[in-house]
Amino acid sequence: MRTRRRSLSSDEVRTAAERVTERLIEATQDTQNIAVYDAIDGELSVQEFVDWAWQEGKWIYYPRVTGPLTMELCRVKGPYDLAPGKFGIREPTTPASNPLEVDCFLVPGIAFDANGGRIGFGGGYYDSLLGALQADESLPKIVGVAYEWQIIEQSIPTEPHDVRVHYVATESRLLDCTGVNV
Repeated sequence: MRTRRRSLSSDEVRTAAERVTERLIEATQDTQNIAVYDAIDGELSVQEFVDWAWQEGKWIYYPRVTGPLTMELCRVKGPYDLAPGKFGIREPTTPASNPLEVDCFLVPGIAFDANGGRIGFGGGYYDSLLGALQADESLPKIVGVAYEWQIIEQSIPTEPHDVRVHYVATESRLLDCTGVNV
């Protein structure tokens, strides 16, 4: 999957990002505080969505790695609040925010299944943060972002610490993994 992502042309990547923005707008209509990510390694970019969200007055949060398996969220008011951080990913330069403020998380992945299973990069950062929120019974909406071909038919094996996504936004659809239509 990673090799296939890296082999996409810039036109394919741009077109998919434009189309996934429409799905993300649909998925976040009922949310105000949205955690996003900075795309790396061929991940589907959510920057066009972020630009739209800022224009709509939504609050955007980016993660900042703070240690092994840990990251914090910081509210970002514009691209000027981001600088290169760990792994070369843009991270916020703003103070940490309370993750309980976030209504919706957009998360990348290598593969997803129709039940909300997710294979990430193996670092456990998202599972750790979302697992802590889940323990507080405050789990927000979680939307995986992927190319359509990253949704696999077989079930992804999960462990107790793995947090499932509620939806997967692709360039062609918003897949409901909860059994309830959006």
